[in-house]
Amino acid sequence: MKEFKSKDWKKHLPIPVCDEHPEYSDFYIKAFELAYAHIKEIDGMPQSPYMDESFCDSQVWIWD
Repeated sequence: MKEFKSKDWKKHLPIPVCDEHPEYSDFYIKAFELAYAHIKEIDGMPQSPYMDESFCDSQVWIWD
């Protein structure tokens, strides 16, 4: 995914095949939505864009 702020980023995801459990597809999409919400672009950061897994998006912690 080259463009992190694309409005149609979901169209770039592979589509899972879960014939026996179609609800898994909803779970799959929700996981990507949650991850996408944590992609941050902040000038001056060592790596930007980056995924903030923590509680503070203005600092990169050693475990990030």
